[in-house]
Amino acid sequence: MSNAAPATSPVVAPRLVSPSRFILLALVAGCCGMGISAWLDGRTRPAFTGRLHAHTISVTAGRSARIVELPAASGTNVSPGDTLVVVSDDRLDARIRQQEQDVKELEADVARVTAAADIELQWRQRDLQAEQFELQLKAAGFLQDKISRQVEQIAWQERLNALSSWTTAEEPGGFGKLLQASFPDDGRVQAMLREDAAATAAEALSVQLGLCEQRIAEIQALSKELESKIKVSAGVDLAQQRLTRAREELESIQQQREGLKIASPAYGIVGVPQRQPGDIIQPGETIVDLLDPERRFLVAEVPSTAAVEFHAGSKVALLFPGGERRVGVIRELPPQTDQPAARTQESFLEVRIEPAGRLWPTAPIGTRVDVSVLPADEHIR
Repeated sequence: MSNAAPATSPVVAPRLVSPSRFILLALVAGCCGMGISAWLDGRTRPAFTGRLHAHTISVTAGRSARIVELPAASGTNVSPGDTLVVVSDDRLDARIRQQEQDVKELEADVARVTAAADIELQWRQRDLQAEQFELQLKAAGFLQDKISRQVEQIAWQERLNALSSWTTAEEPGGFGKLLQASFPDDGRVQAMLREDAAATAAEALSVQLGLCEQRIAEIQALSKELESKIKVSAGVDLAQQRLTRAREELESIQQQREGLKIASPAYGIVGVPQRQPGDIIQPGETIVDLLDPERRFLVAEVPSTAAVEFHAGSKVALLFPGGERRVGVIRELPPQTDQPAARTQESFLEVRIEPAGRLWPTAPIGTRVDVSVLPADEHIR
């Protein structure tokens, strides 16, 4: 058996890293370290919880009343003048019911006196018309008799004229003397008396006819004024005046009922009602808040031990849902922030933060937003 020498593996000499590659690796390591450091800084920066709020307008009661209806539900967009609350005043309702009853009674009273006045007017007009018709008949008779008397008067006057002409003939012993003998003096006297009587009767008939016409004119004038006089006598005008005043008062009270509808004073979103239908409210008591989505702000709950990092006017970083980052500015701090006890005793303080920079993203009121202190060398648009 032959003894062979054992095989040996070749020895590989270590390869040296080139200077350029070493520099590249060092740069990569440095960048990674800076990124990790920045990430750790961001992770270690304290973040606080904030809630999204909106400027509110309190809708209050102007009088003691009972809520009847809330027409605008929570979350409804409303405009100025839209009805938010309908309330009821029991005393006002009682006044309206009583006034409505008074108006009904006065309407019945007006109807009653008007009907009585109409009946009286018809009776009086019928009497006046009957009297006027009788007077017209009498006047027609008087006129006819007057004309007859005037004709009679003219006839006797002509006869007297004829007698006078016959008796004044100039021939002595002629035809005139014959006529004079035929018509003695007593005939002329009788004719004169008859003519005078006819004239007197005609004058008397003229007077009676004038009286009839005067009375007819009075009846016609009375007929024109009869309706108004009877209404005054029956009390129609007074009853109507009372009814008019009662209606005006009822309208005034009903307008007060319209005032029981509380309208929206501005544009906004209806918040959660603090009172419900059926509740009794007092003057100045808030019923519901109206949210203005255009005027939003955050309220962050900050531990009192960390409150020293917040200052009025300083900016903070905000992280909205969805990863959107914005900036806010601290507008209001609680008074106890500067007290030494606030730095030692653990409690939570409410910090008011308003928009700064870009507009905040749209989010429902009450949305949670992370709030953190913004370093002086960091800028977020």
